[in-house]
Amino acid sequence: MTGGSPPLGPRTVLAIVDAQRVFHERTAWQVPDMADIMPNLCRLAGHRPRQLILTRFLTPGRADESQGMWRAYYRHWPSVTLDNMPAEMLDVVPDLAAYAPPAEVCDKTTYSSFGSGSFAASLLARGADSLILAGVETDACVWATALPAIDLGLRVVIVSDAVTSASREAHRAVLDVLLPRLRPMVEAATTDAILAAWH
Repeated sequence: MTGGSPPLGPRTVLAIVDAQRVFHERTAWQVPDMADIMPNLCRLAGHRPRQLILTRFLTPGRADESQGMWRAYYRHWPSVTLDNMPAEMLDVVPDLAAYAPPAEVCDKTTYSSFGSGSFAASLLARGADSLILAGVETDACVWATALPAIDLGLRVVIVSDAVTSASREAHRAVLDVLLPRLRPMVEAATTDAILAAWH
């Protein structure tokens, strides 16, 4: 974090986005670099598990159960619908699932975690003023969660060494191009910097 950044206070919430088996294991949606960020995800989760939300991206039983363009999306990715994939693949990876409870799990069917009423309600109930984001994928569900959080006026911090994507180019574009465009509304910090600033 920059030298002028204030510490992260007691109303800070950490959201680890979609750290699920479907992205970690050998599937059409596997994120090859996810294994590289798992140690940092575990360090973050263990630091303040009561202030942790784990999100899960849920897929439909069949493409035709979705609405609008999501039907075309799942026709493009038929192997991840539940008629072709065990539901257990949508589980949070075991190393992180071990923190829930006390961590909370919020399910969603959209890129943004704010598409889940439970996620938004949890932030409201906690009186959150800061949101730390980690997980997958940087350029999809993580970034899609950052934007409405920014609109709500939350302090948003993306953990630069605890996010990744199947597209390394898109991952770097978020951190190097998109994120700097929205400063000071959103900032990037390493896991070490987050842990040092979050007392």
